[in-house]
Amino acid sequence: MWWSTFVKDNISPFHFYNVMHYPLPVNKEVFSYKEQYDCVYKGVNFSWSSKWECFDAFLVFVKKWQGLLINLPFVKDVYLANSIVFNAVNDSSDVDLFVVSKRNRIWISRLVMSLVFLFLWIKRTTNSSSKKFCLSFFVDEEHQDLSGLSLWKKDIYLPYWIAHLVPLYQESENDDIFVYNKWILDYLPNIKLKQNIFLWIQCLCWKWKIKKIFEFLFWWKFWDVCENLVENFWWNRIQKIIDKNPESHRWVVVKKWVLKFYLDKRKEYSDLFFSNDN
Repeated sequence: MWWSTFVKDNISPFHFYNVMHYPLPVNKEVFSYKEQYDCVYKGVNFSWSSKWECFDAFLVFVKKWQGLLINLPFVKDVYLANSIVFNAVNDSSDVDLFVVSKRNRIWISRLVMSLVFLFLWIKRTTNSSSKKFCLSFFVDEEHQDLSGLSLWKKDIYLPYWIAHLVPLYQESENDDIFVYNKWILDYLPNIKLKQNIFLWIQCLCWKWKIKKIFEFLFWWKFWDVCENLVENFWWNRIQKIIDKNPESHRWVVVKKWVLKFYLDKRKEYSDLFFSNDN
């Protein structure tokens, strides 16, 4: 396996954290790319020995609005991602959410979630991003395997990104996202196919009546029509935006089963990781 060539070199098994300037988790051995590196999986409430200065403020914000997720129709699972789960937030950070929608409901779920969050003034916008939710990554429940989004074999960021996901809401308690992506074991052989990062946040695991009523208010075929209408409208708009400035949108992914809009720096991270200067 190509990855093993780097294990033989004298590169720290936690080189990723050094490159990204992220603090090492308490369970750091789990995130080693060296197989069976004295791996002990510890039960912890918080995954670091210390927190970044403004972390508590972000934690309060997330917990304040977490209960809202149980009411959102066609949303199956919601995870925290990016800077907050790496304990690397700053005053200007937003809060990235990774959302798994119901089957064939990815466009409707994002539209409803965006409208609700905009109304409550908790959604990131062009003019306001600090301590706001960023709704930039959605996948369909039947397409949770993210290996197809990997840029190349040396895309080191994506495996760590998946391994650090923190569940906020699940319709039923599961480890689906980690099981679907068991390929990350090729990069992180000690990782557990379940939640690995903890932030003193208890995952919510039930459906609220409002959500059930909304989802079953009309026939399923009605929502199929709505899904197609929303998709057609936004697909055309997004394509026009991309065509105007393709370079700044080169990592945008818009498909039937995935919507990924955020600025992607994985190539820069991977180049830095594998450079001879590190």
